[in-house]
Amino acid sequence: MSGKTNLRNSVRVALGLSAGLALSHGSVAFAEEGEDANEMEEVVVTGSRIKRTLNTASQDTFTITAEDMAISGDVSVADALRTSNLNSLGSFRESSGNSAQSNATINLRGVGASRSLVMVNGRRVTGSPSLGGGGSVNLNMIPFSAVDRIEVIADGASAVYGSDAVAGVINIILKKNYDGFRVRARYGDREQDSGVEESFSILTGASSDRGSIT
Repeated sequence: MSGKTNLRNSVRVALGLSAGLALSHGSVAFAEEGEDANEMEEVVVTGSRIKRTLNTASQDTFTITAEDMAISGDVSVADALRTSNLNSLGSFRESSGNSAQSNATINLRGVGASRSLVMVNGRRVTGSPSLGGGGSVNLNMIPFSAVDRIEVIADGASAVYGSDAVAGVINIILKKNYDGFRVRARYGDREQDSGVEESFSILTGASSDRGSIT
């Protein structure tokens, strides 16, 4: 009987050791899987408000700041883009057609305004119905006094943003955490063609620990 008892005890000890080793191996494997999961996190390229994957990280981003626009005497987003070396022939100018007189567009690389993606704070902007609704955005709908800077990817980015970004991407960043009240008015008169230019804007905002509004 003692021999059978010793045999049973030996079997129990062996089973206990096997179970302990299995649990230990499972814990190590779970820890390794957890580490692998952390290593697989998505890498986001920072330094620009245009969210980009590694596919577009190698493309140059051209930035036009509010200070640059003030020095150049620009009075609208369209002016800031048209006077830069990014613009091409075919941009729609104000009062240049028999309809949609107040509209303005940008045409990167000369492939059409509808192929230049326009975003505000990283979000797509709906195309203007008066421009045919084909994706062309009226830049004059964006309040110029609230613009902090304009970021432009002047290379094709259709692989990331879609077919409307064949010519490039224009991301207009608005001011944040602005405190104050500012009124700006402008009047211009040209002697040669008796053309009159008028503009008026109001910028106001407030911020606190809970948030801000501009």
